[in-house]
Amino acid sequence: MQKIIRWFFLIIGSIWGLNALYVFFFTSPTDEFRVFGAFETNKITAGLIYTILSVLIFWSHWMEKKNQEKKI
Repeated sequence: MQKIIRWFFLIIGSIWGLNALYVFFFTSPTDEFRVFGAFETNKITAGLIYTILSVLIFWSHWMEKKNQEKKI
């Protein structure tokens, strides 16, 4: 079950990371974005939100893996 959860979070983190790359590099500066369908924001804010979420997920996965290696 732990591996399934870990893969799920890695996939979600990867999707958010790819979404951040898309927002930063492949959209025009005047585009408005709906972040999680809740609020509209500009390109920079949306990209930063997706980048931060992606980094948090990957960091938590890395810390969990590091803690499991210490237990062994």
